[in-house]
Amino acid sequence: MKISKKLLALIIFISGIVGFLVVLPVHYALDETSGDKFCIVCHEMDPMVIAYNDDIHSGKGKTGIKARCVDCHIPHDNIAKYALTKAKNGILEGWVHFFGDPNAIDWHKNLKNREHFVFDNGCTSCHTNVIDSNNTSAQAQKMHAHYKKLLGSDK
Repeated sequence: MKISKKLLALIIFISGIVGFLVVLPVHYALDETSGDKFCIVCHEMDPMVIAYNDDIHSGKGKTGIKARCVDCHIPHDNIAKYALTKAKNGILEGWVHFFGDPNAIDWHKNLKNREHFVFDNGCTSCHTNVIDSNNTSAQAQKMHAHYKKLLGSDK
């Protein structure tokens, strides 16, 4: 079957429009549901919200840069993983909010599972040269050196 160049161009043009009309609302929805005001509606984590509001990541630092929840708590290595993790977290947290007992969550015990909800690629997307920076506190430099030493290991 031979397709004319005009028909092929029309198919590509229509596909582009359809793709744009699908991607645009998905992008808008992902962006609108990524801020702290949206996340804390269902995510029952008052201790972390209080800590975040007093933290440098809430915009209180010298630069005034404010990290969004998804900047640290959703993986950034590919868009499919990002969207699936965001959807999974939203469903689970919504379930806890409406049908569970949020007050029964032991946040301190749950810290041992932090690698499942804090992603290095989220941190390094903003802190591109943080490991080798001399503009951080001595304690931060010590922790970043430790991180660099463990990078690539099973730790």
